[in-house]
Amino acid sequence: MVYSTAKEANLVLINAHIWTPGPTKPKAGAIAVCAGRILRVGSNARCEAEGGKDSRVLDVAGRLVLPGFIDSHAHLMHTGPRLVDWLQFDAARSMKQMLAKLAQEARRRKPGGWILGRAWDESTWPERRFPTRLDLDRVSSRNPILIRRIDGHMSVVNTAAIRVLRIPRGTVGLEVGRDGQPTGVLKEKAAELAGEKLRPSVQDLERTFVRMTRLAHRLGITSVHDVVNENGFEAYLNLHRQGALDMRVSLMPEIKSLRRIGKRLLSSLKSNEWLRLGALKAYADGSLGSRTAALHEPYADSPRTRGQLIYHGDRLKKLVSRANRAGFQLAIHAIGDRGIDAVLDVYQHALQECPREDHRHRIEHFELPTEEALDRCSELGVLPVMQPNFVAKWSQPGGMYEARLGRERTARNNPHKLILGRGLRIAFGSDGMPYGPLFGLRGAVPAPYPSQRIALHQALKAYTSGGACASFEENLKGRIERGHFADLAVIEGSWDGGSRSLARWKIAATIVGGKMVYRTASIRDA
Repeated sequence: MVYSTAKEANLVLINAHIWTPGPTKPKAGAIAVCAGRILRVGSNARCEAEGGKDSRVLDVAGRLVLPGFIDSHAHLMHTGPRLVDWLQFDAARSMKQMLAKLAQEARRRKPGGWILGRAWDESTWPERRFPTRLDLDRVSSRNPILIRRIDGHMSVVNTAAIRVLRIPRGTVGLEVGRDGQPTGVLKEKAAELAGEKLRPSVQDLERTFVRMTRLAHRLGITSVHDVVNENGFEAYLNLHRQGALDMRVSLMPEIKSLRRIGKRLLSSLKSNEWLRLGALKAYADGSLGSRTAALHEPYADSPRTRGQLIYHGDRLKKLVSRANRAGFQLAIHAIGDRGIDAVLDVYQHALQECPREDHRHRIEHFELPTEEALDRCSELGVLPVMQPNFVAKWSQPGGMYEARLGRERTARNNPHKLILGRGLRIAFGSDGMPYGPLFGLRGAVPAPYPSQRIALHQALKAYTSGGACASFEENLKGRIERGHFADLAVIEGSWDGGSRSLARWKIAATIVGGKMVYRTASIRDA
């Protein structure tokens, strides 16, 4: 592999414990970096010998060095404006707390100005119910209010917002009460329409992306597979042209945006090191938290509800077949068992119609697969891309999953161990709930149920080489070896192969392309 014309290493990390991720345990050694790529992995002496008089040498003093984490399912670009400009409710421990924060904001706002908030999670509240229009009307009748649930599949608005948004009656997900009036709850299509009318501009996305990049670096993330609409796509192109990307990005444009983005722009990103085209994103169902994930059996806490499939009739089949014939990789969101089966049906149809050797079509989330679905994934070569942070947040006994699914289905959701046992490849991401691979690892290694629980080295592979495989980049990233990108995460903490040491891990430094983009005071030059 040709990776540099330079001869000397410009950066050397010595006294490291390196996980490559070949073996299950890290090994003592050093890493020499030249022009953004790994030049050598070996002893301190051999790696230091690769440097010159101007080379930078970092003594990591026995700390763990891992391949940089790859978040294989992110919304990094589109989270920016919501994180910077919206109210944040992830710390709200009750509806009362959230409403008090909204009321405080309403007192500051002029009449007519939007009040926007995000990341509320009623499953952590004593009320254990969704807010409604009436709750928000008590906050303000002068300002339109929209608050978005943590999963992004549901929003709630007040009466003033309903008047402004004018979402047509009969829209899927526009909930109405017994009196025929909107409750303020917007799910799936209705929530999407509301989001379209409040879509951030390209300039807003560019303005806030620096903050998102810094957040990712603090978490050890060096690459993301980012879901974007047309505005997000354009913002990334602008940042790349400006040389302003310190993050490797595999773009996942929404399949409905494909025609507007244009094939010429898509083809220009096929082999770029910093910004490249990934899979086309589509949705088959919703979320468990919003009770819109499509299930074969009803929700335990809503016996008349089995969720919903986003596409009806043959629409998804036609979209997938067309994209598969054109050579695109696909990434389809499916959480419930009925949703997963629907995606496998359309993948099977598309691949029978137009067989492909190494398509690496993905199912995003893949939370509640049946045993048959696991076998079909193996037969079809489909890659599950999962979020172990969901397990850490909601799969504990008495948690939201148990309320939605009951104990038996909760015990078999997110079955990482069963998936790997079938010989399937797996990639981990966060969906931004929250970002942070270390938090996700704590949902996979010490998971509450046996079918979810995997070894530390297996979970790390899913966050590194698994993510590289999901974007066809296994020859460039996800491993610490000669010729790969010098994308690294330095960990403060020890290794015992399990969850005991994992609880104390912290990110000490992050390196992208041989450049130190984040470090704590504990990392010093030798």
